Amino acid sequence: MTSRNPSENYFKIKQYYRKVDLTKILLSQNYEGNFLFYQSEFSTLEKGFYEALNRGYFTGKRVFCDAGCGLGNVIALANVLYQLETYGIEIQENLYTRAVRCIQDLKENFDNPIRVMRGDFGLSDTYTDIKFDQIEIWFNFYNNFDPLVKKIRRESPSGTLFLLLKSSDQETGDMHGMTALDPIEIDDLQILPYRNP
Repeated sequence: MTSRNPSENYFKIKQYYRKVDLTKILLSQNYEGNFLFYQSEFSTLEKGFYEALNRGYFTGKRVFCDAGCGLGNVIALANVLYQLETYGIEIQENLYTRAVRCIQDLKENFDNPIRVMRGDFGLSDTYTDIKFDQIEIWFNFYNNFDPLVKKIRRESPSGTLFLLLKSSDQETGDMHGMTALDPIEIDDLQILPYRNP
């Protein structure tokens, strides 16, 4: 896995997502069920992922999934910077549809498989393009992560990594026996890494 020397493809992807108009998506967002959308900044994610990579958290891992992928920017970043096979899961139809379109628009920039699935990341039937237990790195931006953590503990192999991006004032609560690794501080956010024992 390589990193830190962003390719021309990375800059194309970053530029593309800067131009995406979020107005209609945010105005049409369904806030029922506490499913909130927030577009993560590329520079913030890049800092956090680079630190995770430096600490060896990605070592030997090839498959990444963003649980609650929004427009797909996190899976695009992980795919192009770290040469990971990447998947995104999105429950909201308008975000899912837009993520699929974004990934399709950018398809010539990816050397590794990249897919977006629609559904609830806590349910097994959501995983149409890959089996749940094949995913080695999970990412979630503080959105209904408890069912996912429980599922990782029950079904994922030992060593599976879970990265939780959150603000410093958000509580994590019970992580169901996951092993906490050293937090990664990035700007006003944190990535809390956990490993399945």
